Amino acid sequence: MARACILAALVGSASAFTTLNSAMHGAQLADFVEQLDGTTASSANMETQLGRIWHQPLAAEDTTGLGGGIAYAWDPTLCDTITEYVKEKVLGQNLAGCDDIKNSFKRSMLQWTMNHRYINAYDVTGQCEVLQGGASSVTAECPLVELWVTSAKGVDPALVDPATSVLDGGNIVAATVLNATAGTDLVTAGERAAGHAFRHTNGVVSKNDVIENKKATIHFGANDDVCWYLDTDFCASFAYELRKHGADSAETIFLAMTFLLWCFAIAMMAYRLSGLFCCKGRLTKKMGLFDVSIEIAEWNSLVFTIQVIGILIPPIFFYEIIHPCFTCYNFEAASAQQIGHVLGLGHPNNVQNELGAEGLTTVTPGQNMFHALLAAGTYMSGVAGGLTPPYAFTYAEYVNDPATGTCANPWKNVAVGLPANASTDGYSCKGTDDKDIQGCTLVRRSVMNPLTNANPVTCLGQDDLEGLHTLYPDCGSLSFVKPICLVYSHNLGIQRVGYYIGGFMLFILMATKSMQLCVMCFREKQLTKDLARLPMKEMSNAKTRWRLAYACAKEVARKERIAAAHAELNLPEQKTKEQQLADLHAAQAKGGKMAEKITKVSAQTAKAELSVGRGGTIPAVTPPASLNRL
Repeated sequence: MARACILAALVGSASAFTTLNSAMHGAQLADFVEQLDGTTASSANMETQLGRIWHQPLAAEDTTGLGGGIAYAWDPTLCDTITEYVKEKVLGQNLAGCDDIKNSFKRSMLQWTMNHRYINAYDVTGQCEVLQGGASSVTAECPLVELWVTSAKGVDPALVDPATSVLDGGNIVAATVLNATAGTDLVTAGERAAGHAFRHTNGVVSKNDVIENKKATIHFGANDDVCWYLDTDFCASFAYELRKHGADSAETIFLAMTFLLWCFAIAMMAYRLSGLFCCKGRLTKKMGLFDVSIEIAEWNSLVFTIQVIGILIPPIFFYEIIHPCFTCYNFEAASAQQIGHVLGLGHPNNVQNELGAEGLTTVTPGQNMFHALLAAGTYMSGVAGGLTPPYAFTYAEYVNDPATGTCANPWKNVAVGLPANASTDGYSCKGTDDKDIQGCTLVRRSVMNPLTNANPVTCLGQDDLEGLHTLYPDCGSLSFVKPICLVYSHNLGIQRVGYYIGGFMLFILMATKSMQLCVMCFREKQLTKDLARLPMKEMSNAKTRWRLAYACAKEVARKERIAAAHAELNLPEQKTKEQQLADLHAAQAKGGKMAEKITKVSAQTAKAELSVGRGGTIPAVTPPASLNRL
């Protein structure tokens, strides 16, 4: 106890792991130390002791508690309910199915089980199907089930405990409901053997009654306000931006980048299309369909496809790929946290605020703690107790074969706060509303920190490992001092990017090529028609040339007749119209009667010419007989 006080004095106000009883009822570190030492008064309140954990049965065939592992089963309606809200979709089709969701939960379970040799879990859904008569008949009442996994539909958010849940705007994101009761009550109900005493994983048998977990239910949110994603790796970079800039700022930055790219793509497309409607070389505003087809046929189909992609993809990429990383929750991270609640761990960064929800406003809040030895990389020494035949099933038997070393009471090496050299995570003091959590100061990154969009932690941190091995101590070098993480790459994000970009590019490229093919076919038809009309045009031109030649010959003959008539009548040579007009201007310039005379003569000459040209006669002149041939 003195060691714990000294260690607590070395650190400031900070947050490490905490227990559910600390969060829900204000249980203190000193109470845990006394409990494992066997010095707790029999009248002590069980709610303020170490509890809401699973006992370790001594008999190998005993499946209660941790015996044989924690048996869990899936609600048969969960997949259909939650898949709708898993945003791993391409054009409305979800790339993540029921098996992907189940495997994600299994990996979350493995994050805990592979860091402790006494913590195991297995899926009994198949066995329950046999026992209860089919897959659709499986319920939480299956006798094998210790952990039931279902949706939060129909669950009132006001009824879930904030110490074991994550709420977002009054909606349940994830919540754990523990069916925990005193061991004596379990004996009375026939669910534990007569004389049952709570046994810890280090062999310590509790002197007093303990509130132990009998069953648990994990609820996952499934409504329009709570969505999920599975690809942790893909969204990790966006989560970093959320942590760096804040939720609203980060989303605004990406939205602005998307808008700028979209505007640039539209400007480039507008420049390309301007060639069809504005002056550009041989093209004019009065272009016909044939001219437009020539321009389209000359486009580079790949460049055009990229330009169209630039218009379509940015908004789709933002709303279908980036936006879910900002607004949805990581299913695997949520599962890992809820499994931590099932094992008895609470929220390190919010323990100071969760007592009010229990109505215990006058009770001292629980504490955040760390294990000094494990934090320093030192194993807990000693051996487990009660393992010497005839074994220790009761506290009286345990006293004769107690655990030894620092493993006997791990809480003696636990201190309040953080190790002096601990790496802290400032963003873990943010809630789901992106606001600071009241009273939160320094926090180590942990899967048990309340889940947010920017905190998609799936791997156990040092904080989680210390909490796990303090609640369930493992003696000797078989315990863990560094967490092991199972890393899995879904590549769902990359697949969605590939489907959207590659799929759209292939479609648009094919559409562009098809359009150009249609244009080429149109041009070929036009040329064929022109070639078919060419002989007809040539014939028409020949006829036109013949008519012109015939008209020209008639005109020449007419002029010859007029010239002969002039010669017969001894008339002066007729002047051209231009010459007559020039003489008229000259006469007008002299003025007087001469101008009138010239005008009169010109009129008479024109009349005579007109009469002769039409085959008539010249007045007052009798033509010779030789002119009759005209």
